[in-house]
Amino acid sequence: MSMTSLGDMAQHYMTRRQNVTMRTTMYRLNNELVTGKVSDQAAHLRGDQLRLASVVRRIGIAETGLLAANENGSMMSVMQLALSSIDEMRSNMFEQTAPLIGTATPDQVETAANGAKNALSDMVSALNNRFGGQSLFAGAATDGPALASADSMLTDLRAAITASGAVTVNDIIAEVDAWFAPGGDFDTAGYLGDLGDLVTRRIGEDTEITFEARADDPVLREVMAATALIALAADNAGTLPAGSGAQIVSEASERLLSTGSGMATLQGRVGQEEARVEEAKARLNAEVGAMSIMYNDMISADPFDTATALQEVQNQLEMHYALTSRLSELTLTRYL
Repeated sequence: MSMTSLGDMAQHYMTRRQNVTMRTTMYRLNNELVTGKVSDQAAHLRGDQLRLASVVRRIGIAETGLLAANENGSMMSVMQLALSSIDEMRSNMFEQTAPLIGTATPDQVETAANGAKNALSDMVSALNNRFGGQSLFAGAATDGPALASADSMLTDLRAAITASGAVTVNDIIAEVDAWFAPGGDFDTAGYLGDLGDLVTRRIGEDTEITFEARADDPVLREVMAATALIALAADNAGTLPAGSGAQIVSEASERLLSTGSGMATLQGRVGQEEARVEEAKARLNAEVGAMSIMYNDMISADPFDTATALQEVQNQLEMHYALTSRLSELTLTRYL
C-alpha cells in the first residue's frame, strides 16, 4: 500500500472522528438546553459530588417523612371522626333518657334499652375502625379488632350479674362498673387490643407523635359502661323491685352527661397530635422545596452559555461538512 493511500485513509478516519465528536457535543448541548440539566454532573461540579449526594439524601429523608406524616395524619383524622361519632351517640342517648330520669315507665325502659343496645353496637363499630388494613383503637395490636361485639359483651355482663347473685339496682351497677374497670373482665372479654404503652411513631427526624386514643381509654370505658347499663335496664324486670329499671336508666343517663367533658378532653388530645403532624408536614414540605432548589441549582445548565456553545458547535459542524464536501470533489485536474 502506497504512502499516499495510507495518508488518505488517516485523513478519512480523522475526519470521521471530528464529525462524531462534534455531533456528540451538539446532541449533549441540545439535551442540556431542553432539560436544563448538565449531562456530566461530575465534570460540572469539578469532582465535588459529596455535597450533591448530601442534598439528595436530605430530599429522600424529607420525602419519606412526608409520606409518614400524610399516612399518620389521615389515620388521626379517621380516629377523630370515630370519636366525634361516639360523642354524638353519647349525647343522643342522654337527650333520649334525660326526660325519663325518675319517671320512666316499664315500656319507656324497654325502648331505652333497645336504643342503648343499638348505640353500643355502633360505638363498638366505630372503635373497630380500620385504616389501611390497621386497627386504629387497638394500640400496637393493629392486625385485629379493638373490641369484641356488643352482643358478646352484653352476654358476658349478664353472666357476671347472674353469677354475682345481684338482687338490687346497686348490685347490678356495681357489677357493670367492675366489669368495665381496669383489671376487670373488659380487659380480656371486651377489649381485644394491646394493653401496653400508647403507640408512638416518628415523622421525619425531629417529630414523634402519640396515638392518644385507644378503645380501653377510661372515658370510653365509662361511656360504654353507661350505655351497657341502659341496655341491661329491662333485663330483671320480673325479679327486681318495681322501678328498678327506671333507677338504672336514671343513673346511666347522668353518667352519660358527666362523661361529656372527658370525651372533649380525649378529642382534644388527639387534636393536639393532629396539629403536630400538620406542623411537621409544613416543615418537611419547606425542606423538600429548599433542598430541591439547591439540587437544581447545582446541576442546572446555564441556558445562555449552553445556547451559545450549541450555536458554535453547529457552525463548526456546518463548516466541517462544507469542507468535506469540497475535498470529496477535488480532482487532479482541479488541483493542478
